[in-house]
Amino acid sequence: MSDEEQGAGGAEPVLPSLPEPGAPLEDASAPAPERLSATAEETPSEQSSPGGTSSVPPGSDSPSPGASTSGRGQTTGLWADDRDHEYQRHVGERPYSYDDRRTVVENLIADGNTVVGSGSSQFNSTHNNFFSRKKGPTARSGRFPQSVTTTNFKTYVPFPCFSQAAQILRDRGVVYLSGPADSGRLSTAIKLSTEACGPSRVVMIDADDDFDVATLTDEETKSVLRADHAHVLEIGAGKPVRRSTLDSLAGWALDHNAAVVVIGPAAEQVDDRLQPYAVSHQPPDPSQVLVSHLQHGLALRYGPASFVELCLADERISEYLERPQPPRHVADLAARLLDSIGTGREPGEALSHTSAFFRSVAQDLLQVIESSRSIGEIRARHREVAARLGYAVFQDYTMTDVADTAVLLFGALQTCHRTTRLQTTAPVFGKGVEGFLDKRLGILDRPVDGEERRARLVDPSLAQHLLDVAWNDFDAVTRAPLLAWLNELVTDGRKWIVLRAALTAGYLATHDFSVLYQRLIKPWATAPAFRRRQAAAWALEAASLNRRLTSRVARQVADWAWSPNHLMNDTAALAYATRIGRLSVENSLAGLRAVAVHPRLMTSPTVANAIAQLYSSDQAHLVLKELVTWADAGAQTKVHASRSIVFTSLVNEPDGVWPVLIRLIAGDEQAREQVTALWRTALVEPLVGKRAWETLLQLVLRSDHEVDLADEVESFLLGLLRQPELIRRARFNVYVWRSDHSDAALLKRIAEKL
Repeated sequence: MSDEEQGAGGAEPVLPSLPEPGAPLEDASAPAPERLSATAEETPSEQSSPGGTSSVPPGSDSPSPGASTSGRGQTTGLWADDRDHEYQRHVGERPYSYDDRRTVVENLIADGNTVVGSGSSQFNSTHNNFFSRKKGPTARSGRFPQSVTTTNFKTYVPFPCFSQAAQILRDRGVVYLSGPADSGRLSTAIKLSTEACGPSRVVMIDADDDFDVATLTDEETKSVLRADHAHVLEIGAGKPVRRSTLDSLAGWALDHNAAVVVIGPAAEQVDDRLQPYAVSHQPPDPSQVLVSHLQHGLALRYGPASFVELCLADERISEYLERPQPPRHVADLAARLLDSIGTGREPGEALSHTSAFFRSVAQDLLQVIESSRSIGEIRARHREVAARLGYAVFQDYTMTDVADTAVLLFGALQTCHRTTRLQTTAPVFGKGVEGFLDKRLGILDRPVDGEERRARLVDPSLAQHLLDVAWNDFDAVTRAPLLAWLNELVTDGRKWIVLRAALTAGYLATHDFSVLYQRLIKPWATAPAFRRRQAAAWALEAASLNRRLTSRVARQVADWAWSPNHLMNDTAALAYATRIGRLSVENSLAGLRAVAVHPRLMTSPTVANAIAQLYSSDQAHLVLKELVTWADAGAQTKVHASRSIVFTSLVNEPDGVWPVLIRLIAGDEQAREQVTALWRTALVEPLVGKRAWETLLQLVLRSDHEVDLADEVESFLLGLLRQPELIRRARFNVYVWRSDHSDAALLKRIAEKL
């Protein structure tokens, strides 16, 4: 049974209809949407529409999870607590970093992005049918930013066999790096690629673990390979490479003046069957790595040249460097040392600010959970762990929010470990915050008058280290309570609490995607409550920040889009409104097309909001072409096309002045005709008309003080509103608008010419 079929079956409650956010139906004859008889938490809600003058971030940006799903609107009354300022404070945050050895390519640029399916046609090829779902393992390619390759080139320290690897790459076009994990193979691959083709021509091929690498040179799928470029290809353990595959890649590389550096699965010994391509990769000398990074950092900061010798002479650092260290840990130490310049601290103190140190702190902070014997002692330890985890996960949140969430975690620990028979009403922080926190965890927050105290960590990375330790080191004790806790948090009426809970679930999914998906994300995606569905979208967006999961997440969202479960369809639209949708706009539009045909989603604004999030200057023609197709495809898609053109009309260019849509029609007569036709339908569509007229008013008022924009908006609106079926409605609405906005000059001109 397919994933989406599982999501649709069983006893999952089904939502009859998803209403338009905060707006009644314009046509009194249209049936009102049904609602389930449920509590506030179970009542389905919806996303607010675009409002104001904010713009979509450029497609090249990588916004934080949650930042792009807010719909550019304010929180609605559907949340129990609608203090939007608190939500906006946290919506752009990244509480967890994804800086392990694989995610340096999180900075991959979208230019030339190609996605292919193994043994199938191009994943982003032109769709001949209205439905054209593509399934199967995928591979994606994208260029490293030149800043990444240049920095790596300057700080790289060669491993013992580097010259051998470089010679094999020059002679054969392919080299295979075999070695232990955390030995710096990715840095070596980037260095080799930069030397082969230059810093601006290094491409990362991101393949699913089950993708057949042998198909990369096939006629249908070789578009991920680029002539005159060097390619870095990391192979997962699930699909080991064969000698014949390396021969095929070598032949292609030599014919196209290209290079391919293959990073094999972690191994202690070289597989002789892969000769003459394989090279044994060992980590470089830690002291040399530290010196290289320090010298590079000092050159950028104009720091004292003697600082390097001072660091190497420090006894604690010397002892640290005598032990084998992963290059990334040494690079982290170098960054901490550079940050200490001018602070008066001894170099050795930087060791207490590294990622490795904070992980050891996290282990100590949670170690208490295993040192308990009696039930009373167990409860005390659970209270301590709940306080520390709640404080860390909800860093920068008010202590009221932290206390509320910590109480829920304490309850989950008691329930999972059957200690609830000793009831107590004592709060988690009953002895004061300082009684449960360690000086290595939190710092004293001193708010100004009128502000509430907030949770502050000694280092923000402690949150993810505590989660890592809780999930992996004490999994038998804390894993089940963590899952129960997050599941409870997404029912909270405070939007910012749901956001952080979803991001936490997404981060844990990078450790064990299958468990988090089956236990949390999938049930959220099929829930009738909007809060849960939004949490599912946010969680997948957070998981997609890890490069190993990007393609898997994209495929999962596609499964939701084509699911027979309309709740899962709606969640897919929410996910396409995040950075997931911008991974491949064409594929996202295909998924939204599948969602738009569902009759039970005609009143849902999530599809239109996703279209607005995908809409930008470089994608304007593609999105407009899709909406024109929808308008002619059927009644359901016609409604979504109408709502989408309304939502996109307020999406600004990056400078925040001109709407993208108005700029598009200003220089393209065909686009003007298409936009006019879509708007004409929107203004008379019962499910969209009221908002469409209100949006026109916003557009007029926004344009009143920009002469060029006002002239273009006036020309567009007069051409639109003079249509026979709209002229009477237009005159009435303009008359009403003028009574409320008597000073609007553009509105006055339009009224005189209608």
